[in-house]
Amino acid sequence: MIYTTNLVELPSYLHIGTFEDDRKQRRKKLEIEKHHDTNDSRVFSHIIGDKNFLVVGELYLDLLYTKLMSRLIGVEQLGIVKGYKMFTGANQNRYYHSVDTGIRMECAARKCSSYDEDVDICIAAGLLHDAYVPPFSDIGNFGRKNGIDEEIEITRIKDDEEVMSVLEKHKIDPDAVIDTIRGEHKYLGQLLNSKNGLDVDGISYTLIDSFFAVPIYMRSVEEFRRFVSNPQLHYIHEEIIIDDNGEIKFTDAYNLRDFLTLRSHMWAGVYKSSPHRARCVFFEKMMSEFWGKNDISDDEFLQMSDFDFKKLLDKKINSKYDKGILENIFSCLMTDRFEEIDRIYDSEQLHESIEKAKKTYGDAVVVRKQKGFKAATQTLVKIPEGLESSVHEDWKGLEMMIEDGDDIVTFDEYVPFERVFPDASKEIEKTSDEKTYTGLYIDKERIEV
Repeated sequence: MIYTTNLVELPSYLHIGTFEDDRKQRRKKLEIEKHHDTNDSRVFSHIIGDKNFLVVGELYLDLLYTKLMSRLIGVEQLGIVKGYKMFTGANQNRYYHSVDTGIRMECAARKCSSYDEDVDICIAAGLLHDAYVPPFSDIGNFGRKNGIDEEIEITRIKDDEEVMSVLEKHKIDPDAVIDTIRGEHKYLGQLLNSKNGLDVDGISYTLIDSFFAVPIYMRSVEEFRRFVSNPQLHYIHEEIIIDDNGEIKFTDAYNLRDFLTLRSHMWAGVYKSSPHRARCVFFEKMMSEFWGKNDISDDEFLQMSDFDFKKLLDKKINSKYDKGILENIFSCLMTDRFEEIDRIYDSEQLHESIEKAKKTYGDAVVVRKQKGFKAATQTLVKIPEGLESSVHEDWKGLEMMIEDGDDIVTFDEYVPFERVFPDASKEIEKTSDEKTYTGLYIDKERIEV
């Protein structure tokens, strides 16, 4: 079945994210020959939910085979998170996520726009949005005086002859791609990059990461298994519409409820969990010592894979540092050496809490201000059938319209998610931990006995 001019839907047989196995490679080749007549050896397949897409579009293949995009194969999606004993299988990379985002952007764009030009912009933006992420993803910035912001650095594509030749070939405006990546495009708005993180990029990495890095406390929960086994959840990007303000809305409130719940658990149990934040704090502390004595240009830094950067660290450690400063920097992150001991939300209690911790743990204490993340429960959703009356009675945003002299009460069919599912919204916000707080962390190997 032809899905789009760029994608052919095949029977799904490949396990998500794995193409190394020779037997599966042969099976993939047979499926390609059977379902699509192509001589392009660059063609590959990609799974979303229960659909296996054969990627045949030249725009995809031209961009994905550039040197810029190839680097992302060696940049792991979760940085040091995969070092957890509980997440040791989380080896997905930024390249895989970029492919996934590009495909989802195309599917979403075809729902939101009737212009092929917009679709091509969305594909290019989806593929390129992480092109300038540093090695070890965002964590590679830790301790560096001037960190890399991929949204700022994305203007570099205009100086990349290989990428520009692809965009010119497909008649794509690079400025439109840049604006879409930054969430500033006039018509495509926040489809890829929204203010609350609920966008195609966020949908892609949440669903991919949830497969590889299940929050430890959810492994025995039936609810999580329901999320993972629900194919419809993987197509939530096709339920997006863009309003006149460039903000995104969702047409399936039930699916959004499941996704927001999954997303909040991923943030609480993986991205911003206590063990992860403790590791990040001390990784940043150690890296600041490294960057204090070493520096490389942004150009050189952004050409590195995780392996290249690790090799640089090993070289510098062996030649310039006393043992113990950065020795075993990555292996120590796989232990339970670092621990979060408290989260302080009330600034009036901060000083007292820090002093108390230092009396107990001495110089082993590190203090860091941390941000929560937005639960996105204000996102607009279409009122599901059967809930119209209850939402109508409780919805405070009613407008009065005058028609033929009679007062008619009307309301927008898209209302904030929290008005449709108030109970679920409270649970999501509770798990999300939106508030900014100060975290107290200890390095247990430095505690004086």
